Amino acid sequence: MSVETAWVEPLSSWLLGHGFSFGEEREADGFQNILLRFRRGDCEVHLTRERGEWRIGISPQGGDPVVSVNVWRCYLDGVDPDASEGPESIESELAFIYERVDDVGAAAVRDGSIGEGLLDINWIVVKARLGLDPEMPRPGGRF
Repeated sequence: MSVETAWVEPLSSWLLGHGFSFGEEREADGFQNILLRFRRGDCEVHLTRERGEWRIGISPQGGDPVVSVNVWRCYLDGVDPDASEGPESIESELAFIYERVDDVGAAAVRDGSIGEGLLDINWIVVKARLGLDPEMPRPGGRF
């Protein structure tokens, strides 16, 4: 295992020790993309490698929508997404999982419309990163 992926096995073990079960492993040819999905009754953690870059995504139970740690942080803390911020470092994403995955699960159970709220926050981030009109409505959404 390379230095860049040395965190995958310890995180996987940690998730399994904290009530998650291994739900899926998928590989796609071409760019050696991979998805590892861990499920718990309240949320899911997705470890993805796309074009050689690993990222962590989190979803409410049921797996939809899968959004970044940054979007969850904004949702849980009630703060506006920082449009100038790029993707978080893998170290920051790991710290969030270790420290706040139970908060994610509790929010997912508590808020029946959490998916829409997460998509709204994600759309704000996407518009800012792509330089789109801030007033542009989210396709298929309420924003």
